[in-house]
Amino acid sequence: MAINDSSTPDIEPLPETAAPAFVAIRIPLRLIGLLILALVALCLASLASWNVDDPSLSYATDATAKNWIGFPGAVIADIWMQFFGLASLVALLPPAIWGWGLSARHTPGRWAFRLGTWVLGTILAAGALSFFPVPQTWPLPTGLGGLTGNLFPMLFQSISGSLPAGGTSLLLALILLPATTALIWTSMGLSAMRRQDNISNGENISVADTESADTDRTGFFDILFGGLVHLVLSARTAWGRTLAAAANRRNEEADVNWQTATGTPPLAAPQAVNGPVPETDE
Repeated sequence: MAINDSSTPDIEPLPETAAPAFVAIRIPLRLIGLLILALVALCLASLASWNVDDPSLSYATDATAKNWIGFPGAVIADIWMQFFGLASLVALLPPAIWGWGLSARHTPGRWAFRLGTWVLGTILAAGALSFFPVPQTWPLPTGLGGLTGNLFPMLFQSISGSLPAGGTSLLLALILLPATTALIWTSMGLSAMRRQDNISNGENISVADTESADTDRTGFFDILFGGLVHLVLSARTAWGRTLAAAANRRNEEADVNWQTATGTPPLAAPQAVNGPVPETDE
């Protein structure tokens, strides 16, 4: 008896799916946005209570930090102000927008481009501020743009032979202002987030595309936050070693001062015995 092949249903092969990773960590976008907003708030509080006399990585002192965040806030504020000056406030604006967008599940995308324009915009903002006259109350030896901003007057001096002053400085600052504004605005990604919101409201986006996009974004921030955590832990370890070395130096200086005051000779280091050690009769 012949078997009718048409009665057998066609079985389609299962689609091949990629094997799951051995360790997969996905951070929700809203949580990432809240973490970024928390970091921005931490930096703002540190900068708002910045005191040049607080202990930091560049200024060792036994005084207690007056910063609102304590010693970590003093270090954060010192690094920002030393390198970027008042441009630090401009640099915090794009991350605040990113955190707000991610907390609302609106992402600008093209993160490499956004980060690049953010860095360039911050550098140009520091350069523009460096051309403004420094008030007498400014406590740092650098200009208003920090060490990064000082590179721009030095570049002008290497070309013209003299530092800019007066109207020339103001003109150079005005020249840098439009480019700085354009770069900072582009790095925020507000138009991209608005366009993404319009697309999600007017068109149906497949679940696969959404999951793929979320995976890419999450992976990027996993790497970013992992690097930040590693940097913080390394800085903490280095600072602990610095404090231990400073304490040892203070103890040695105290011993020397005590020996000098009491007339006690310093302990001589044990000298190595040359030749064979004589044997003793038991």
